[in-house]
Amino acid sequence: MRDFWGESIRRFWDNCFASEGCLGGAIWGAIDEVFMLPDSPVGYGEWGIVDGWRRPKPEYWLAKKAYSPIHVSDSQSATPDRGSPLTLPVQNRFDHTDLNELTINWSVGPDSGRVTPSSLPPHKSGTLAIPGARLAKWRRAEPEVLSPGGILGDEFNLPLGGRPRFSPKFRVRLRR
Repeated sequence: MRDFWGESIRRFWDNCFASEGCLGGAIWGAIDEVFMLPDSPVGYGEWGIVDGWRRPKPEYWLAKKAYSPIHVSDSQSATPDRGSPLTLPVQNRFDHTDLNELTINWSVGPDSGRVTPSSLPPHKSGTLAIPGARLAKWRRAEPEVLSPGGILGDEFNLPLGGRPRFSPKFRVRLRR
């Protein structure tokens, strides 16, 4: 049920982003409204994206993923050959930031590096290449997409080839 809630928010935001105008999409229930009193719990319900102790619930991460300004398709990608870059379809959902203003930090096992993407203006789609020149094999990759600030914007596993268990893990961090 929680995954479908996140899927519905993602579908909603995808449609809003593609349209010229949209009303809605705000998350009204941020924190669960259940309080412990000496006799019993009281409140309006556990309907927030964080619990009463301010711990993020799955809905928090799903909402963050849906509203991420850098949208990388998490559909299955072909596994690159040894030393070849991993090329991913990407959509820049920023309003005023070109993708070349971000820094990509990546790591695959003991190998890691940093790359600046090519220019991709706001609201445009293109590709993102994660270099693999020193890699013997693409597996268990953990590229991170960073822009000025350090705020985690998205994180996901991307299935490669026919073996999803060797999925690269991505983190999108936004800096201010």
